[in-house]
Amino acid sequence: MKLKKKAREMVFIFLLLFLFLFLGSIEENEFQITAEPHDQRWPALYDNIVVWMDLRNGNWDIYGVDLKTRKEFPITTEKGI
Repeated sequence: MKLKKKAREMVFIFLLLFLFLFLGSIEENEFQITAEPHDQRWPALYDNIVVWMDLRNGNWDIYGVDLKTRKEFPITTEKGI
């Protein structure tokens, strides 16, 4: 009986360690897409590119970021009204 309890405890500890390491590795890969303080909406992901609608110029433009290079770029921009 003590052996089964010890085995369950070891499995539980192993699972906790695995989750801690797995979640830690996910957080290390996170980064902020844009530092622009204006509204951004409707993100979409395709391959390694994220695009979104952005209000930084006074109207809704489309911007993107390459997730591999982490470089942001405009897709469409119009002067504000």
